[in-house]
Amino acid sequence: MTLEKLVTDLTTSGSETLDAAKLRELKQLCKNDSTGKAAISEAFALLLAALHKTHAQIRVSALQAINAVFERSHAFRLLVIGSLPQILALTMGAYQKSLPPPAGHARRLRALGAECLYAWVQRFGFAYQRLVYALRFMRFTERVDFRPAARAFKASDPARVAQRRRMAAASRREYMRRTVGAVVADFADRKREVARNIACLDNCFEMLVPDLADMFGSGEDKGGGGRKEPGGELGR
Repeated sequence: MTLEKLVTDLTTSGSETLDAAKLRELKQLCKNDSTGKAAISEAFALLLAALHKTHAQIRVSALQAINAVFERSHAFRLLVIGSLPQILALTMGAYQKSLPPPAGHARRLRALGAECLYAWVQRFGFAYQRLVYALRFMRFTERVDFRPAARAFKASDPARVAQRRRMAAASRREYMRRTVGAVVADFADRKREVARNIACLDNCFEMLVPDLADMFGSGEDKGGGGRKEPGGELGR
């Protein structure tokens, strides 16, 4: 079966889910060493053409196929990211682009677009920053609510979510450790500086204000005779 026939069958079946056997065949063609690069480029062009169809259900199937290959192929991901604004417009109505009927499948297309973009960011955003920028744009400029997509991602990939949670917790602990260490070191430096300033102030006060004992005497006879009895001199 040719790649064009395969993509056509996948995207025009009218089914809510893709044919598993044909999807495996598409992945295999894109993975094959001899036909991989050419097949990836051709598959992407065919799927992008399917996204331009004026039927929302065909676009849903095309996006499902794009998502399946996207998760398996770096070369395919680069092609998708290179055409990301166009894909966002065709699947989520970005840039005031209207989606085709039927209305029910158009809503499904918009929701699936949000789910795919959110999952791509979670899985590949660390390596492809344009995905992160795209999600921010859709969230803050196009006002797309990604909370349903986040819930769908957590339900579909709990192991990855748990791993990211552990990594985030470890990152927070490391950040707190470094922050506390920096605060302790800074406090020690400031403590030494305060001690030096106090010693300097003490010296200044000693220079400016004489000791009271030096000014008025200690109250003892410095001649060493001790306290004299009254009239002692006269009694001799």
